[in-house]
Amino acid sequence: MTTRRRFFAGAAKALLGGAAIGATALSAAAATTTAPKREMLHIEIGNDRWEPTPEEIENILKEVQLADMDPLGAIIATRDGVSITRI
Repeated sequence: MTTRRRFFAGAAKALLGGAAIGATALSAAAATTTAPKREMLHIEIGNDRWEPTPEEIENILKEVQLADMDPLGAIIATRDGVSITRI
């Protein structure tokens, strides 16, 4: 580190204090790690003519998760009463 850089780094620490610099770095890191990486899926299962069992809900959820993770793109078939949306 050159003398000039050390001077400015020392001056910044003196003006802002080490805690302020550390807090800013931590909040910036937290903002990047908590931001969603992509849209979420919302699945509505059931309607007035069909009440799904817990097993049916679990099976549909597993199939949608597997299809969503497929890097080539997957096709799934659903019945009336299942709606999948990206939010």
